[in-house]
Amino acid sequence: RVSEEEEAKLNQLLSKNNSSYLGTARCLDGTRGRALNDLQSWAERPGSSRLFWLHGVAGCGKRAVAASISEILEERGRLAGTFFCKQDDTERRDPCKIVDTLAYYLAQTNMDFKKALLSALDSPELKRTTELEVRYKLLLKNPLEASNKGESQDSFVRGIFVLDALDE
Repeated sequence: RVSEEEEAKLNQLLSKNNSSYLGTARCLDGTRGRALNDLQSWAERPGSSRLFWLHGVAGCGKRAVAASISEILEERGRLAGTFFCKQDDTERRDPCKIVDTLAYYLAQTNMDFKKALLSALDSPELKRTTELEVRYKLLLKNPLEASNKGESQDSFVRGIFVLDALDE
């Protein structure tokens, strides 16, 4: 268990501009059926690739598909988290915020990771930098390595993290 103060520290990792799929237009009923079926099939297939890359020309509905699959995965208890990038939003186009958000969601599924992440959040090095490589190392790589050495039987939830509009 973590204190309210520690939870507040973790919450600072989340985008203040709501980078989740909530509030994003979903696919209209009866549309994008093939893409949604392909995604659901991939998500449920044991041993499938760890990455599903949905691509297409601008305006073809990728964001709506991402929001729809996020909603479906959440209903099934498989959604680990989301980050919807947005070109005209400084925070939602910052790659460091993607790392921060992923770290936050991983901390929700593994206590050893959460402890290591909380320790990293107090790091003077983290407070001095906005470099992506340093944030990745301190907030993801090192806590993941520490959690693999932990004595806890707690394991990561095999959820799916949906990332939309990475090119923005």
